[in-house]
Formats: sequence, structure tokens, C-alpha cells
Amino acid sequence: MKIVSIDLGIDPKSLGAVVLKDDELRALPVPSDPRLVAFHKGWQDNSVVAELATASAACLAELVVRHDPDVVVIDGAQGLARVGRTSRRAEDFLRTSGRTASEHAACRNGFSWPALVRLSVSLFATLRAAGYSLDREHHSMPDLSKGRWALEVFPNASWCAFGCDADDTAQLRSLSLRRSLDWGVLANEHQGDAAVGALTVLAAQEMRAVRVGLPAFDDEGRIREGFIYCPNPSISWRATA
Repeated sequence: MKIVSIDLGIDPKSLGAVVLKDDELRALPVPSDPRLVAFHKGWQDNSVVAELATASAACLAELVVRHDPDVVVIDGAQGLARVGRTSRRAEDFLRTSGRTASEHAACRNGFSWPALVRLSVSLFATLRAAGYSLDREHHSMPDLSKGRWALEVFPNASWCAFGCDADDTAQLRSLSLRRSLDWGVLANEHQGDAAVGALTVLAAQEMRAVRVGLPAFDDEGRIREGFIYCPNPSISWRATA
């Protein structure tokens, strides 16, 4: 299985990505693209943020498609909340710092979450159009070895569930996984968050992860809700002496 994991950010410098293939985990350079730069410069302008987010999502989708993974995992909302709700079920459960309402919110007072929601929702939509499926199963986790999947993670929850201090990649490397990974250099915290997303997919592949929230569903052309994947926190992931 080949996995591409993306940690989203407003600034291109805060975008982190990794690729995991054949037990080799490597940082994935994010291109210096005018569309990403334009989103960074213009996200606070509510008259153009939707257009800029769509263009930026197209750029990131092109990066994914070039590497042709079986699973894409993204730190970002895949859909809006149910109608009338101010947050998604998964966000309530995990107590995420950003909450996604049932309609796109305006960006105010330098708060970037509404712009990131536009980016992530557009990215998931673009990946769906490229043939990646969302997890819509109510009762059972899908077999990730079959088909192509776009999944959502919340890195802070994954760090915690793995029993690691956030951004401590040395602890991440020492996890007791069912395979031995060859780690490349992770240059910053954003690549570390992307790496913990990739390891969350490995946990899901091994049926050692949980899904939080409600399955994604179509609502007149819009995707709403969606699971956030998290390593099973009841498992002892850290090696003991």
C-alpha cells in the first residue's frame, strides 16, 4: 500500500507532506506554486477566498495524483456539519480547536480556520472526482487494501492516542508497529504531523484504529460530516523494556 499524507496550512511553508511506500517513509516536497502563494496572500479577503481555496486544492490534488497513492490522508475537514449544526460530531468528540459549521463561515479577525475548511473540503472533492472514495460505512471499517481512499485525521489526537508527545518524532519512530519502517529526514513539525497521519492509516489497515464521528453523506451535492481516523488509544503503542 502506498500512502500520501498531507498536513494542511495557510502558508505554503506550513504545508507538510510525506509518502509511505514499501515500508519507507519520506518527506514529500510541496511545490512552490503560485496558487498556494495566492491563497496565503488572499485568504482573509472573503470576496476571493473560495476561488483561491479551490485553486490551491487543485494544486495539492495534482501533487497527490502524480504520486498515485492507494490512500490519501489529510489533516482537514472533508465536509460541512449537518444542517443547523455549528460543528461536526467528530470535532465535538475529539474537542478539536477548529469547528466546521453547516455553512462556510467568513474569515474574521485573522482566524484562519474558515479558509482552511474551504481548502480541505475542496481538496477532498477534487480527490473524489479523481477516483478516491470517502468512508461512508455505518457499521464497519472498510478494507483499505481494496480501492482508493481519501481519509481524514486530526494529528493532535493521533499523537495522543499513540502515547507520544506532539511533534516528538523520536517517540514516533519508536512505536511498536507490525512492521519496521525506514525513516527519512523530517525537517519540521508539519512533516511530523503528516507522518503521524500516515501511521494512523497503517493502524487502520491493521484494524487497530477507530473512527470518530458520523459517516460522510451527500446533501444536495455537498458532503457533510465524515469520520476522523485515530489509532486505538486502548492499545499500548510504545515499546516497553
